[in-house]
Amino acid sequence: ARQSGEMRPVNDTLVTRKGTYGRLPLDGFVMDAARRQSTWNEIERRLAQAGVLITPDQGAEGTALATAMLERTLAPSITAGKPSKPVWPEMDFHEVVSALQSHPNLLRRLGLLVDLRASLAGVRARAGTPRVFVGSDWPPPYDPDKTGVDITTAFPRVRTTLNASYFRPAPRGAGLTADGFADLASARAITSAIESEVLATETTATDLARMMTDGLETFGTPERSAVPARHSAGVEIARRDEAASLRTIMRAMTDYNRSLATGDDLLLDAEDVLMGYRVDIRAPGSDGWRSLHRRRGVLTPYTGRTARPTVDLGEDEGWSEPASTHNPEDGVDGRPLRLRLRETLALWTGWSLALPKPGRSLGDNDQPTDDPTAAEAPDLIASMHGTIDYTAPAGGALLPTLRFSTDEYQARLRWVDLAGESLEPDAEGGSILDFHYMRHDPVSFPDLVYTDDPVWAEAVDVLVVRTGNLAKDNRRESRRWIVPPKVAASLCVTHGLFDDARGVPRPDAYATIAQRESASLGEGPLAADPGAVPYLPDPLAGGLLIRGIPTRRGAYSAESSMAYRGAWPAREVAQIVLDGSRANGSQVSGDRI
Repeated sequence: ARQSGEMRPVNDTLVTRKGTYGRLPLDGFVMDAARRQSTWNEIERRLAQAGVLITPDQGAEGTALATAMLERTLAPSITAGKPSKPVWPEMDFHEVVSALQSHPNLLRRLGLLVDLRASLAGVRARAGTPRVFVGSDWPPPYDPDKTGVDITTAFPRVRTTLNASYFRPAPRGAGLTADGFADLASARAITSAIESEVLATETTATDLARMMTDGLETFGTPERSAVPARHSAGVEIARRDEAASLRTIMRAMTDYNRSLATGDDLLLDAEDVLMGYRVDIRAPGSDGWRSLHRRRGVLTPYTGRTARPTVDLGEDEGWSEPASTHNPEDGVDGRPLRLRLRETLALWTGWSLALPKPGRSLGDNDQPTDDPTAAEAPDLIASMHGTIDYTAPAGGALLPTLRFSTDEYQARLRWVDLAGESLEPDAEGGSILDFHYMRHDPVSFPDLVYTDDPVWAEAVDVLVVRTGNLAKDNRRESRRWIVPPKVAASLCVTHGLFDDARGVPRPDAYATIAQRESASLGEGPLAADPGAVPYLPDPLAGGLLIRGIPTRRGAYSAESSMAYRGAWPAREVAQIVLDGSRANGSQVSGDRI
């Protein structure tokens, strides 16, 4: 695409016509039947050998293998499409406590999470690697001579780092730093919908290769093809081979279980008590970090189906954590044997990562609904005996804004332990990831709207003039309104068009968004000039480039351009007129050609 400017690339510059794929840009995305079977066999071989898939090598074959891995990860279950209803599980006490791990303030209220503070002045003065453990005078009194259990060795302990500024679990690998941050040296910020883009590129490349190989080209086959468009999709912070890191942790847990069974000394690392990450963003022009996880919780307990007085859980921070998925056919007796894991540490689309986004969700009938639905709520209450709702804390969530910008954003991740503890948002330092957030979405073609009812052989994009045997049958003129492309309000917000001088949305912008979001010009015909469009037009669609218009010598090779009238969002429609009474050529007058 870069080589061809605004022209689409020539087919023969995208995919190799004959021979081994590997020379041209899209060769790695060609997935014919033989190559797909070969890559799937390679995936099974690597899983059998190593138990996990890691990032393939670069080059066409590595791209093909990575594409096949993506296909396998996104492959739907054999049960897809069958009607199903979520079933809330019957949970025992331990399962309920495990489900509440994301709510540490509630666990503190229940006495299941206890914060202990002790003076370590004496410990700091000692040499070597001292052990710190908790004693208790809760009944029954602890007496190792009577119980025969030494709590300094018989229960899991955590290796820690202790210095003048922090006392934290110590990491064993390179993914976490000792001072409480995730190591982002090898991380990348992905700002487009990369998975759908890969699959679209695969379809384009495979179709081109099949057309060339099977001799399906005809006289009318275009010599050029469009490379699939990209689309902005928030900021996805990804790190290579997270699946391999998870497998290492899972194998360590297996070893720990054996140690528990045999009574061996058990020493855990930071990775073994890792719950997830808290994301901080520093926006362009900002001096401080903003957490994406600030929240305030409210518990509503139930007795049966009767709500009891609410309990204020106070302010804290949530976190993002990795999540794996599996299809029913990936396991045996309900136990998954194959997990699918994305390499994403966190995904930010401009909203909080701990608070629900305003609006409703889609139900199983693709209609807006509450979450959970009225039918699901009783089952949820019966399963959990309560609900927890999170809102913005006092003073607001203090979120940064995500805007298209040539200036750099910065991100860092604070890792969170089992107790929901991490560094504070105002902590200094950290492994920092710099990234730009710019628009990938192309400007769409404008729409055309009839000015009057179409005649025979006419379509909205086909203008017809005709002479007949009788003068009354002559049709010397045909017109269309040229309408600026419509976009979603979210794209306009990300362009910063509703922001005030501080870079945050103006409160009075809501009325404009609500009025224009669902408005449309209609399909026509529209005899009168519609003037300004009622919806939100693409802010980058400032005008038109028109190709293939007639020259005075009769060739259809001329180009012309025009600008839409009106300031955004009140862009005005333009008009194209085909006039059979004029000589060949074209003329632009204002917003009319």
